[in-house]
Amino acid sequence: MAGRKFSIETRDLTRVFRVKRREARGQTREVVIAGDPASASAQPLLWAARSGYRPRQVLLLKSAETAAALGQLAPYTAPLPIEEHQAVAYVCANGACELPTSDPGELTTRLDQ
Repeated sequence: MAGRKFSIETRDLTRVFRVKRREARGQTREVVIAGDPASASAQPLLWAARSGYRPRQVLLLKSAETAAALGQLAPYTAPLPIEEHQAVAYVCANGACELPTSDPGELTTRLDQ
């Protein structure tokens, strides 16, 4: 193996270190998709939330059918509104949620931070 070089880009290392640091702290995040999970607006958000390696992430679906049960399981989701015509995603940590987004690219950016 002499003479072989291993190369990795700095941005890749930065992301790995951020993920490992979060894992070490045990910090979890919840992604709440509010709206009909079968709708065309929810599908890209679900895909964005499920993509990538995020071992300390929990995905919660809040719809008209699940709102009451989810409110008991995760009380911080109770005040999050369900939009009728547009699904939105909330990124939450420690019982507090960021402002919602309906943009899958923005959701991915938030989750990769």
